[in-house]
Amino acid sequence: EGKAAFSKDESKEPIVEVRTEEEGTPNHDGSNQIEPNETTPLTEPE
Repeated sequence: EGKAAFSKDESKEPIVEVRTEEEGTPNHDGSNQIEPNETTPLTEPE
């Protein structure tokens, strides 16, 4: 039963991932810039 539920969930996830990836790609780019920026200040004081 556990395996069957996982297979069903995985089938639904790929469909949402494809849609989110296309729409999330541009949004992710902006978030990605903030991540490295946060690490930059941490490396400066070090």
